[in-house]
Amino acid sequence: MNMRIQPFMFQPHPAYRMQIEVLRRTWPEVVQPVYPVDRIEHARLVGGITRAAMIKSALQLQMQRWNTRDHELGYVSGTFPPALHFLAKSRRVHVDADDPLSVYVCGGRDQLPGMRFRRYATAFCDAMKNETLTLSFWTLAQLKNFVASLVPDEWEGLFDSGRLCVLPPAIIPNAQPAAIGMGRSLRCLIIANGKFWLKGVPDAISAVHLLVREGAPIELTVVGSQLHPEWKAFLKRHSHFHLHGFITREELRALFLQHDVLLFPSHHDTYGWSILEAKSFGLPTIATDFYTRPEIIEHERDGLLVPDPFNNPFMPVVPIAYAAPYLRLSAQGDIVVHPLMSGYIDQLKAAIVRCHTQRESLMSLGRHAYSNVTGHGKFGLVARQAILSKLVSL
Repeated sequence: MNMRIQPFMFQPHPAYRMQIEVLRRTWPEVVQPVYPVDRIEHARLVGGITRAAMIKSALQLQMQRWNTRDHELGYVSGTFPPALHFLAKSRRVHVDADDPLSVYVCGGRDQLPGMRFRRYATAFCDAMKNETLTLSFWTLAQLKNFVASLVPDEWEGLFDSGRLCVLPPAIIPNAQPAAIGMGRSLRCLIIANGKFWLKGVPDAISAVHLLVREGAPIELTVVGSQLHPEWKAFLKRHSHFHLHGFITREELRALFLQHDVLLFPSHHDTYGWSILEAKSFGLPTIATDFYTRPEIIEHERDGLLVPDPFNNPFMPVVPIAYAAPYLRLSAQGDIVVHPLMSGYIDQLKAAIVRCHTQRESLMSLGRHAYSNVTGHGKFGLVARQAILSKLVSL
């Protein structure tokens, strides 16, 4: 290759960092150090727009240097704040977006300004037609979401030319998958990352606790540093729950190796990176079928999907989030499920029970999950590198 590639990561995240690593493994001689300098492990909860404002002036200086170089491609991994869209005006840029919201409002989902989104989308299409931009999303659902604010003339031909495309993320698999399904109890894992209700953490807690009360040997490890105090106290009262606050990537890696299945009953995430992390250890996932999940999990092949009870990517519009009106802890310290939510909780319980009682099926789900991130699997390096090569050659 006769061009340099300058990677940008404006909001540090393990998923974005991994895609830059795939890029570097594809073209090790031409990929430059990431800009801005990557020093933060996980900054999704840091205000991305504020961060963008802080680095905009520094980037303008970077652009002066960049504009003097011929044959250099800018590669944006993940979030692309609107304050920095000027990057795509004077030099060729590929935006590897994990969702349209990541190029509109840094991933936020509340009070969405539709007409502003449309202006961003049309500007992106203009840049693609001017051949200064290529744009990809991680799933077809996300690409359709982007196109939904446009009319046919505005984006016609961009998909056919490959300038607008789907580019599933890749992850480097663990050398050996975890030994799942070998213990007496089913060891479940859920990762909250500060989004207690949004990620369905109380849903998972409720399903597991009700199963244990019915005599099933199920355990649940909850990773999260911002749990609601009363639910945190509830977890600590019961031996079938194991609670971890902030943990390092190495500690998380150890937890994946110690568990059988990931629970991801999220009602809010635009993707679900921890599902791919679980696949990289050979763990299947039980998840809601919300938004992009059917493109990440093939139901009954590498995981199990349960119908999402809300299925609206832009809820909530108030601080009361998702299952909060339907799940509560009684004065006696027990879980109370409202009848409007009980059918969904029963489906979540049934999926967990299936993984516990059908161990051969569980291990088959795990094998297929692992195969999807290795070799030519959908989320493997080879599959992503093939699409990247086409994008770079445009």
